[in-house]
Formats: sequence, structure tokens, C-alpha cells
Amino acid sequence: MLRIGEFAEATIEAQRKWNDTGIELVSGHEYLFRAAGRWTDWGTVCDADGYASPNPILQAAEWLRRSPRSRWFALIGALDANKLTQFEIGTSQSLIMPASGILTCFANDVVWMYWNNSGCVHLSVTRTY
Repeated sequence: MLRIGEFAEATIEAQRKWNDTGIELVSGHEYLFRAAGRWTDWGTVCDADGYASPNPILQAAEWLRRSPRSRWFALIGALDANKLTQFEIGTSQSLIMPASGILTCFANDVVWMYWNNSGCVHLSVTRTY
């Protein structure tokens, strides 16, 4: 468990459906998430904020994304790989955790399309309160 002001880091690989960071998040505590680096979805390179659908085909497939309201390849977090606890991180996000668990992350994509992903982003999590 992180104390106020302490941080932990993890590498999030684009090709993994779940990246277990080993970082314990505690209900009621506030955390600052910052992600740096670039990863690739087929031929599209982006940062952890992801990218908007560039054509009608991807626009039509948006509902298939693991987090349908978030952009393609946005960095998404969850507690204990539970899809009901998903939240968007992107390149920077500050959140008070509503529940406790181990932070797991992924690049937002269609679940069966991770084979064409590459690269990674580096995530830093700091407890601020």
C-alpha cells in the first residue's frame, strides 16, 4: 500500500489483454496516474490518450471496444481485472478510488484484436491523499 506522496511504476504492454501492475489501490484514497510513451495499434501510433476512429469502419466498431466510450488504445485501468471497475487513465488522471484492489490495465481495443498490437507505455501511480 502506498503512503501519501509515494509512487509505484509499471510497464503496460499493448499486446496483453490484462497487465497486472501489482500496485494496490485502496478505497477512499486519491491517486495521480501518469502514462508516458507510445504504442501501436496495427499501423497507428499513439500515446495513452488513444486515438479517434479515423474511418467509418472503425466508427461502426466502436461498440466492440472493451471500454466502448473511450478512444481506441486509451489506457484503461481496473481493479483485479474486473471489467465492472474499469476507468479511463489516458496520459494523466487523478481519481479517488471507490473500491480497493490490484490495478490491472490494458490498451482499449476489441478483445480478439490484441495480436496486431505492439509497444508499451510506462505508468506512474502516486498516492496524493
